[in-house]
Amino acid sequence: MSYFSTFDLIKDYRIADKKLIGIDITKRVPSLAVLQKDETIYVDYTIKDGETAEILSDRLYDTVNDFWIILVFNNIIDEANDWPLDQNALVDYAIRKYENPYATKHYVSLSTETIVDSDHPSYDRKSVSYMDYETELNDKKRNIKIPLPQVTGTLKQLFRSSTGS
Repeated sequence: MSYFSTFDLIKDYRIADKKLIGIDITKRVPSLAVLQKDETIYVDYTIKDGETAEILSDRLYDTVNDFWIILVFNNIIDEANDWPLDQNALVDYAIRKYENPYATKHYVSLSTETIVDSDHPSYDRKSVSYMDYETELNDKKRNIKIPLPQVTGTLKQLFRSSTGS
């Protein structure tokens, strides 16, 4: 974590009445948006069930310590909410969130794929459960961009220069 020693500190924030000091990892590199458009420096990737940024970093960069590069490149600030849950965690989440996660949340038109009312003709609608809805939201988080190993040094340098170190 020595890389983050150059980042600003957030002082005096509180969680559960405990006063804490943290690292401001939300600071962004101004040119990151330009880099994210350069298709020669990343690959599109679909996160598999159970994969974490640390697992991907270890597999691709031969170190778990560069996991943050994947997160930052994809504008993921809150890994707990912005990274896809594995299937078991998703089911647990839906069970906690909804009284009956398999009940109908809404209907979708088969022809237009838009949300419709329950009185929409039954031949042109399908039921979408709360679980289906949460699964769809979770699956959208699976598509990310992974910077190629040869550009991680450049990304680290950009962050160092943006933090003034």
